Amino acid sequence: MSSCAIVSLMTPLSETPNRPLTPADGVDRLPRAIRLRLEVAGETAQRQVEAFNATLGKALLARIDTTVRRILAGRMKRRAGLLALWAIADDVGARAARFAACRRGCAHCCHTPVAIGPAEARLIAERSGRPMASPPLSDRWVSAEYGYHRPCVFLRNGECSIHAHRPLACRTLFNLDVDALLCELIPGVTVPVPYLNLQALHLAYAALNLEGAADIRSFFPGDGEDVETVAPGSTLDDASA
Repeated sequence: MSSCAIVSLMTPLSETPNRPLTPADGVDRLPRAIRLRLEVAGETAQRQVEAFNATLGKALLARIDTTVRRILAGRMKRRAGLLALWAIADDVGARAARFAACRRGCAHCCHTPVAIGPAEARLIAERSGRPMASPPLSDRWVSAEYGYHRPCVFLRNGECSIHAHRPLACRTLFNLDVDALLCELIPGVTVPVPYLNLQALHLAYAALNLEGAADIRSFFPGDGEDVETVAPGSTLDDASA
């Protein structure tokens, strides 16, 4: 069974679960283990995020602040801004990894929608060598079919084949629970996972992608899909590069 998710381009991730699920959300269809976990996941995540915050030094915090301010003020070209956000996300991720349930080989999130902008898609195309399509963009919501039947096109043998060039959305996704239980996809129900809140990076990313975004599968369709592609070596215009 497939599902369809709508991803907000502006709403940041949360370090604690969202509102409690109700029968209207399909909570009655969730396994008992997940319902019990949701009762304590918020407290667990809060402890984890407090421990994570203690690892952030003044230099990294200042770098994040300076970069985000420059991007929001329009003082960084798009390409440079994206690369700067990738680098910051990797440094933050190195600290967050010890507090997250995410592990190599865990690929639940690789079967969910990943909203990216055309500039980031072009970076991925250039560095991966994969042809890039030009899908319709949304300036607010990205709707995409997802599920274990429709993984990210870059997932290979349970691992990301473009890990060094993966999107910011993937670089900043950290589940602060004790394991990946809440990440398991339940058809028809969106389980609130306690993700690390990296709002500043996501707001800066949105400022670099004002023309909108699409799901990564739309930019890089699977083999056999008939789409118009853009050569990976194409460059952005000088004003937005």
